[in-house]
Amino acid sequence: MSKKSDYRVLVTRSSEDSFEWSDELDKLGIGSTIFPCIYLESIENSLLDSSYNINKKEWIIFTSKNGVESFNKIKNCEIDSYTKIAAIGKSTAERCRNYFNRVDYIGKKSDSRSFSEELLSIIKRGSSVLLVVAENASDVIEFRLNSAEIFCERVNTYRTIPFEKLENKKLLSSFNINTIFFASPSSIIGFINQVEVDVKKDIYTIGPTTNETAKSLGIEVTGMSREPSLAGLIKVMK
Repeated sequence: MSKKSDYRVLVTRSSEDSFEWSDELDKLGIGSTIFPCIYLESIENSLLDSSYNINKKEWIIFTSKNGVESFNKIKNCEIDSYTKIAAIGKSTAERCRNYFNRVDYIGKKSDSRSFSEELLSIIKRGSSVLLVVAENASDVIEFRLNSAEIFCERVNTYRTIPFEKLENKKLLSSFNINTIFFASPSSIIGFINQVEVDVKKDIYTIGPTTNETAKSLGIEVTGMSREPSLAGLIKVMK
């Protein structure tokens, strides 16, 4: 990417995640504006109390880096080498390495259906697995694994909450940007709650679910990344 890039991207994730992406974009010479559209809230989960033995599971599956972080806050523990760790995407995998010093499988696709098929190819029938997800995540993975006689136990460790609807919304034309990145359905809802779309901008999403949410809200999508990362969005944008 040229250091004099004409792209000016609106980053719509949570505040912390948006700052991370903005720093990465800056390194690539891409201008960005941070406009958080969601916030994260940890969930105290009784399933993960002190008596719960993580290491009886053959696999623990993480679908986001926020899931890894919230899991670690609730259940600060070492994961025995017997229990393998699967993560969707490079960002989630990196966070697993930070907390657990390893990751045994990295999913190649961002959508739940594709990731489920990948998991079925590596997890044996009859295995016991723990799925760590957001409260508002779909049930596609657990349903697919349980249907294949893999005993999948789901635990919600956090929720993503869109910013509430504003009475006086900010005009999209007031932002000095020409491109918008959406990483989740919640970020789109939070965006619509805060912004009046009065001009057309190039819009890029991550994954089919986010893409479908955008379209259902009347947002015209320019391109979709199947890779669950900033790098994937940039590839599609280019």
